[in-house]
Amino acid sequence: MQQTATLSKWGSSQGIRLSKEIVDLTNLKIGDEVSITADENQIIIKKTIKRVSLQELFEGYNDKYQPEEIAWGTSGKEF
Repeated sequence: MQQTATLSKWGSSQGIRLSKEIVDLTNLKIGDEVSITADENQIIIKKTIKRVSLQELFEGYNDKYQPEEIAWGTSGKEF
């Protein structure tokens, strides 16, 4: 998708507003972190993928997991 935008003054900085279509397409949300790469001809904005630590993955885990057997049904004819 390609759109045009206008550079605007935003406080003592400049800003470009992203359309709802671009935000929806890229699954961006308010507060998401992005990385910005620029050279003399282009600006590339990429959503930063948050790295989750092993400790964060197991946050709230209460060590009460009990494995259970799953009934997968009857097997078919095997050759």
